[in-house]
Amino acid sequence: MRGALEVRTASWMAGYARTYTTRVDGGTYGEMLPFYPPYGFPVQHFAGLEISPRVRINLGLYNGDKEHAVVHRLTLYAGDGAKVAEREVTMPPRANLVERLEDLLGMARDSLPEGSYGLTVLPLDDTANGVQGRSWAFVSVVDNVTGDPTNWW
Repeated sequence: MRGALEVRTASWMAGYARTYTTRVDGGTYGEMLPFYPPYGFPVQHFAGLEISPRVRINLGLYNGDKEHAVVHRLTLYAGDGAKVAEREVTMPPRANLVERLEDLLGMARDSLPEGSYGLTVLPLDDTANGVQGRSWAFVSVVDNVTGDPTNWW
């Protein structure tokens, strides 16, 4: 299920999004993400993403602008700083998604060599329409053995 709910509150601890996995016995485990600032971030960097057969990387994007689409430029860097991939993803107003990093970058799954990576999520300004790009992104590093996520924002 996908959706978004805006709650204006004085504390970022008033709510959260939860990523969880169902265990064999029916129980669940996972992590939570607190609410983001109301106007998002002008850019987000995620460093130290370790890619290996043991984990997969998911990227969550949300557009908190209720009237305008926002284009997010996703740039993946190798540990040596070399650009590995770049793609722009347009998020309609109030849209959200969580997908594998390779899928969002237009790459074949499991095509990235093992190693350390960095990801930049840059929401682009739309100056013609007076829209300042903002990001509400998060990364979820998911253990392929247990399904247990570790979320970064």
